[in-house]
Amino acid sequence: MKPYPKYKCSGVEWLGDVPEIWSRKKFKLVANIKKGILPKKITLDNIGFPPYLSMNYLRGSFASEFVKDESAHIVEYGEILLLWDGANAGEFIQAKYGVISSTIAHIVFIKDINKKYAWYYSKFLEQQLRKTTIGMGIPHVSGNELNNLIFCEPSIFEQKTIANFLDRETTHIDSLIKEKENFISLLKEKRQALISHAVTKGLDPTVKMKDSGVEWLGDVPEHWSHLPLKWISKIFSGGTPDKKITEYWENGVIPWINSGAVNNDLINQPTTYITEEAFINSSAKWIKNGSLVMALAGQGKTKGMATQLNIDTTCNQSMAAIEVNHNYNARFLYWWLKSNYQNIRNLSGGDSRDGLNLEIIGLIRCPFFDSEEKKQIADFLDKQPTKIDALVKETKNSIELLKEHRTALISAAVTGKIDVRNFEKEVA
Repeated sequence: MKPYPKYKCSGVEWLGDVPEIWSRKKFKLVANIKKGILPKKITLDNIGFPPYLSMNYLRGSFASEFVKDESAHIVEYGEILLLWDGANAGEFIQAKYGVISSTIAHIVFIKDINKKYAWYYSKFLEQQLRKTTIGMGIPHVSGNELNNLIFCEPSIFEQKTIANFLDRETTHIDSLIKEKENFISLLKEKRQALISHAVTKGLDPTVKMKDSGVEWLGDVPEHWSHLPLKWISKIFSGGTPDKKITEYWENGVIPWINSGAVNNDLINQPTTYITEEAFINSSAKWIKNGSLVMALAGQGKTKGMATQLNIDTTCNQSMAAIEVNHNYNARFLYWWLKSNYQNIRNLSGGDSRDGLNLEIIGLIRCPFFDSEEKKQIADFLDKQPTKIDALVKETKNSIELLKEHRTALISAAVTGKIDVRNFEKEVA
């Protein structure tokens, strides 16, 4: 797109030059800011009451609470809201019908401002507003900063044209992003299916199969048997030195990991180090390099996750160390446990708060067959999923570039860096 014929200095560094024919006004002169009110009466009864616009609901979840409070501030679908407090303070979002709390502000623009243009300009201002949130604890928007931000006001015709241009272009970009996100989902499904098939069916498509006797496992190669994990490994938990004794955690020399470490595909470095005295006075134990560790508990998805050590280390009591016998391939076992992550979680109530324990883990049935075949499967899985992972990473990078392009396009259009006045004629 071409630029406007003439520009003038906006007087604001982050805004730069703007078209000479555009007006500039402070935000407080083009919009009214109406803070929400914390509802006094919240009910689970959804009959006749508007939904409470919690962050989860605003981001796509179903409403779980409703408001029966006459003083509540109700907003309509599509109106512009500003997150005033919290981690996302300064972010503009479009409303669903419902009641906003005191942590959200309703932004009402004057009638001379096209609503769609106002939305796109608000998303441009968001970049600046989020940089200026205040507060030592929970960040919040500075009302003074917001009121004094500069709002570019082209003619009504230009506002509508800019909004229509951005509607078309951002819809196209969003469609591309959605396609790439769907592609990533398919790649992840393919990756999981690849791992699951290799560790349950092997690599030979002509091998004879038999019923495993386990519902979720199905048929397995005829020459495979299954043994409890405790028969092919040594399983034990670790320990955490007393956190109140600061000397245990200062200038340590013994590596120590917590449950969060299982989020890594391979553990190459410890979470922290503890002292020798801390090791002696706790139930922490050394775990050999090459062993596996599994989280027994933890928030979210952590419970049941397993990974392999690339270091000698110790761990906390919320993890199980699995030192694999020399006649069993530890890498194969890693892939086996990884592929059965959800089945392992289900042994302790699935996604409930219940934790796993060493006894449950010890009874996990694992395939037992020729060591060379296990090595071949492990080698295959060390290569093939990596190729898929690289494609996922590449696709995620392209999504980020599209998002950056979307943001840049909005900024360029609403600040007049590109002239879209002939856009509708060109489309026609």
